[in-house]
Amino acid sequence: MGIFSYLNNKGLEPSTPKKIGIGMIIAGVAFIIMVVSSLNVVSPHELQFATADGGVAYHPVPD
Repeated sequence: MGIFSYLNNKGLEPSTPKKIGIGMIIAGVAFIIMVVSSLNVVSPHELQFATADGGVAYHPVPD
């Protein structure tokens, strides 16, 4: 990552375990953002039942 190159140029590069920890924290935050953003999203399977006028069709759809 660019931040580690910047810190290396300044002489403040963190150790390898700290880099791994920072990477895990970034990955965890990214995962939480993805989970929160995917809440209340309509699935494609649910869209198969929607009609153009806003109604809902109740016919069986094969999976």
